[in-house]
Order: sequence, then structure tokens, then C-alpha cells
Amino acid sequence: MITRYKVEETTIVPTNPNDKAIVYISDNVFNSVGEAEAHIEKIKSRTVELFGSDPEVVREYKIMDVVCGYANNKGYSDIHPYEIVKVISDKTIEIREMDSKELPWKRDWHEGGFAGHLANQNEQKWDIKPNEKNKPIKARLRKDGYFHSNVGKHYIEVEPRRFYDYNF
Repeated sequence: MITRYKVEETTIVPTNPNDKAIVYISDNVFNSVGEAEAHIEKIKSRTVELFGSDPEVVREYKIMDVVCGYANNKGYSDIHPYEIVKVISDKTIEIREMDSKELPWKRDWHEGGFAGHLANQNEQKWDIKPNEKNKPIKARLRKDGYFHSNVGKHYIEVEPRRFYDYNF
């Protein structure tokens, strides 16, 4: 398991007691608290730039820990699930490919391209399971902020993901 960080922003308008606080959690996952703090500063300056600084509006920011157990491999447009087996150091992890079996789902094919176009490929369903028979491999953190192994770039995530690009 690897800990990553997300930013939660809460906006409160105290002059209107009927309004509830608006909570927004960024989709971005940051490798360090420092990266999350830099993102908060960027949000603050952009918010003032876009909306001005209204003293009535209170914005609070909080950095949340996100525990991630997967290092999904993205190869061009396909995604393959990998589980994190062991954290060796801050820069090296041991990962293992997971088995994935496509489950039945209704495909919406249209004519066009070489063999057609699948309009709803984002609705794919997969049964993803760990397989201890698969050999673990090492992935190292590079300066680009991603772990890389001999199979490519890995995205550290909370859930395992499998995606097959039918339109490629």
C-alpha cells in the first residue's frame, strides 16, 4: 500500500444560513504533501483571479490521505491491473499483474472506421482478481512522478482497473 494525497476544498457563505457548505474533492492524486500544498496555492490564486476576494466567502482546504494498493499499467490506450505486493523504498515497489476476465455487457457498435466504432466502450465490465502465480516485478519512481517497470508506466490508484480500447 502506498499513501497518496487529495485536496478537499470547502466553501461556506456565512451570510446565507440556508446554503450548505460546498465540498469539492479534487480528482488529482498527489505523490507528496508538498505537491498537494502547491496545488492549494494554485487554486487560491486562480479563485481570486476568477471570482475576486469576497470577505463573506470562506474557503478551507484540507489534505486527505488516500491509501492506494494498485499500480495500473497504461499502455497507449489500454489499461492493465497490477497490485502492489511490497513497498521496497520510497522509489521502488514490487508489483504483480492481476487476472482480468471481461464480463458480458451490451456493446453499441456503429459503422465506420476499419471495423466499426464502439460508442459505449466506457461501460466495460471486468472481473479482476489477484493471481499469486504471476511473477512479481519491480517498478521505480521516475522524475515524471510515475512508477515505471519493464512493461511501462504505472498509475498508483485506489482500485484496480482494466480497459480495452475497441476503437484503437
